[in-house]
Amino acid sequence: MFTAFRISSTYRQYMVAFIANFSTLLYGISVGWVSPTVPKLMSVDTPLPIGPITVEQASLISALLYIGGLVGSLSFGWLAGRIGRKWALFCGTVPHIFAHLLIIFAKSFAFLYVSRILSGLGCGATFVALPIYVSEISEDRLRGIMGAIFCNMVSMGLVIGRALGSYLDFYVVPYAVLVVLAIFVIVFPMFPETPQYLLLKQRDDIAEKSLRFLRGVSRDLKVPMPVAVQDEFNALKSSPTLSNQSLSISLADFRPLATRRAILISLVLISGRSLCGVLPLDNYTASILVESGSNWSPDISAIIVGIFELVGSNLAIFFIDRNGRRVILIASSLGGALFITLLGSIFFAKSYFNVDTSSFSWLSILALGGFMTLAAIGMVAIPLSVSAEVLPPKLRSLVCTTFMLLYWAMTFAIVNFFLTFSNIVGMYTPMWLFACWCLFEMTFVYFILPETKGKSFDEVALELEGKRNK
Repeated sequence: MFTAFRISSTYRQYMVAFIANFSTLLYGISVGWVSPTVPKLMSVDTPLPIGPITVEQASLISALLYIGGLVGSLSFGWLAGRIGRKWALFCGTVPHIFAHLLIIFAKSFAFLYVSRILSGLGCGATFVALPIYVSEISEDRLRGIMGAIFCNMVSMGLVIGRALGSYLDFYVVPYAVLVVLAIFVIVFPMFPETPQYLLLKQRDDIAEKSLRFLRGVSRDLKVPMPVAVQDEFNALKSSPTLSNQSLSISLADFRPLATRRAILISLVLISGRSLCGVLPLDNYTASILVESGSNWSPDISAIIVGIFELVGSNLAIFFIDRNGRRVILIASSLGGALFITLLGSIFFAKSYFNVDTSSFSWLSILALGGFMTLAAIGMVAIPLSVSAEVLPPKLRSLVCTTFMLLYWAMTFAIVNFFLTFSNIVGMYTPMWLFACWCLFEMTFVYFILPETKGKSFDEVALELEGKRNK
């Protein structure tokens, strides 16, 4: 279909990645929707017929998304290795559909509990299958930018979710989300499975057709491919990480030094997406700004912070293949630590010195927005794509699934207990703990992570072994 329009290889890859990331947009909407909606559900004017929900119920509505994500990562991670990255990602839309139908018919908080778990199932599919899919369809020179689209679409979803929750009726919002789902369900099946997955399954002819489509070449195998595309396909077929492998995984697959280092890098960076504090701050943006003493409208302030985050994710796309992963991660971690320390200091001054922080409400928004911007540029945008770059293709589904289980469990605990913990020890304490993680991640990246910019998987493996490809 798309070959007839002579779309160039670069724009074709962008197009496929953009449509694939509609699933990521749904995740952003699911998180962003909570910030303005939970206060409405807790108010006397709640749209639920049973009346206002409690603080504990509100916390569960926010956090159950991540329990669903844990189960979704496990099940769809397995599917990504069995039926392919493409169809695992596509099947992840089914829970989202039922989740938003439940909101349409919600009469009590129990409907919302089930809805959030189902949304989490779909988000789990996105987090496991999408980074692998996008990484494997991309040329080496575009892989960083293509991976950064993930964070961009999450940030866009956050802004959309907060705007929908703020200005549309509670029961109207799910209809708007179902429109996004319909676009994905109709368009995404037109795109192929990844060449690397097909080669792992010994489907060489179909893998070649997939690569031809992605590089804008005729899918007729009788038509010669351009030299560059032919060389790329030959390199994939002869790659030590893809050729002559059994499909079963054994302990021997984990013995190479490069593999063990890749696993450690994936563990730290994926965990950092939760431990840096982005998700609890995303879920409770409006409440946090009110607690800081800001006298601005909570809903408008939350949207402003979301726009900061969206700007950061767009900057990630601009910088990621110009400056490399290491530099961006180091700058993101260090800058994020400074901004979140400032936000914690505002809470500390308000709590211990009774400072009237309402007179500089803009500073709280700047501190939170600055942290979100820098986190979006690096700590949130880069980990999943870097994991796909450093891990051997055979182990990607297993390792990413395992660490995503840990990620979802940590995020559930942090989001669910964030408000309670903050009430006990003061809001400044979690802010400063998040800052400590940011500083640790900066140090780890500086000493452990090799630069993956523009390198093939085999070149990255040599770097992890402490060698250079000459």
